[in-house]
Amino acid sequence: MNTLEVRDLGVAGVVHDVSFDIAPGERVGLIGESGSGKTLTALSVMRLIDAEGSISLGGTDLQALSEKDLCGVRGKKVAMVFQEPMTALNPLRCVGKQIVEAIRIHRRTSRVAAKHEALQLLADVDLRPELFGRYPHELSGGQRQRVIIAMALAHNPELLICDEPTTALDVTSQKAIIDLILRLVADRGMSLLFITHDLGLVARTCQRVLVMKNGAIVEEGPTTHVLAAPEHEYTRSLVAASTLPAARPAKHSEQVLITVDHATKMFRKTAAVSDVSLTVHRGERLGIVGGSGSGKTTLLKMIAGLSAPTTGTVTVDGDMQMVFQDPMGSLDPRMTITDIVSETLPRRDDARVAEVLDQVGVDAATATRLPHEFSGGQRQRISIARAIAPKPRILLADEPVSALDVSVRKKVLALIDSLVAEEDLTLVFVSHDIAVVRSVCTQVAVMKDGEIVEYGPVEKVLHEPEHPYTRKLIDAVPSLTTS
Repeated sequence: MNTLEVRDLGVAGVVHDVSFDIAPGERVGLIGESGSGKTLTALSVMRLIDAEGSISLGGTDLQALSEKDLCGVRGKKVAMVFQEPMTALNPLRCVGKQIVEAIRIHRRTSRVAAKHEALQLLADVDLRPELFGRYPHELSGGQRQRVIIAMALAHNPELLICDEPTTALDVTSQKAIIDLILRLVADRGMSLLFITHDLGLVARTCQRVLVMKNGAIVEEGPTTHVLAAPEHEYTRSLVAASTLPAARPAKHSEQVLITVDHATKMFRKTAAVSDVSLTVHRGERLGIVGGSGSGKTTLLKMIAGLSAPTTGTVTVDGDMQMVFQDPMGSLDPRMTITDIVSETLPRRDDARVAEVLDQVGVDAATATRLPHEFSGGQRQRISIARAIAPKPRILLADEPVSALDVSVRKKVLALIDSLVAEEDLTLVFVSHDIAVVRSVCTQVAVMKDGEIVEYGPVEKVLHEPEHPYTRKLIDAVPSLTTS
């Protein structure tokens, strides 16, 4: 008997006639771009939204159960790990009490016994016992995700659903979480439905893969076969988008535009950036890589003038503009696109706005719309248009593609690469993914614990890394050939 059987699933005109099985202990990936219906499919399996069709879990027809009966299934027989742990956890309660609550909700046990189990679950997900009393905001993104996994495992569910569980994490934390999920699923004999847009993660995690487009499954089969020899055109496009080309050569110049001289930034007693020195020449494409908390964004903010160094100096010769990680958070939701792009100009210039929108591939006829009327990739293109509109000499980019689908990511990286070349820009590009930096940068600085531990040409650092941390970053990048 299969752990999960889904037949002719339909959701609100978005998901159409989806059917698939998951065998006991099987790991199945569900991939596709944003809006393809992946999450709606998962929510339907959990019966968190209304759906048509048949959903059977271990032989039980979930569609026939009342809401009261479903409360005895969710968390006990099927559990879900959500994409953003900060919104899945109660910010007003310590994480240990939330795990205790997850344990006691399905069985009668004392608080003392439940606490003992919670501490064991923390150990199972490689978290120290002293974190029991911490609140979610006191934990890193990777630690919060481990807490969510611990809660999901509280009752040894038959099926674990992971919905983009590593999207917000840096590559080293991402690898650690994936390795953890694989170990726990194997140890506990659970089935896994793993939802992602990252084909490299599917290659590392899943035995079989379902490819979803416009609410329908267009291809399925063993992961190695589908990724090595995709049959559907859409799958082929996803595979192609997952391979990033190298950046074009930078235009070398002796003119120094950015000088960071022994800069340190302290937050209370913690050094976010510690005694960093570097120079960026005109036309150079510098990538700054490192895990979360390594000091990348703090260094970029000091270069941008958004934060002053505690000691040392940062000198910039030339106009700068910045592209932020979250375009929805950096675009005023009440302003039209014309007004947003015009913000960086000395005066309103509709002709220039239309010109830069055309450069980034956004129809100028849509410039009267508001940000929410565009997709994530389009909003990021608008952010880039706003940054290049005043023709700056320096472009700063802080994780500009971390939240994008692989196909959109490739297009945005290609856009940045071409604009830097065409506009003769100097680029400083921050990312946690060294493969992404390789696609737009020719020089790279690797940061760890606020310090630059390795610096040099991208190709040299990629192929001949000298520092163990750099090797760790390179090894953590998911590969389509990872088994």
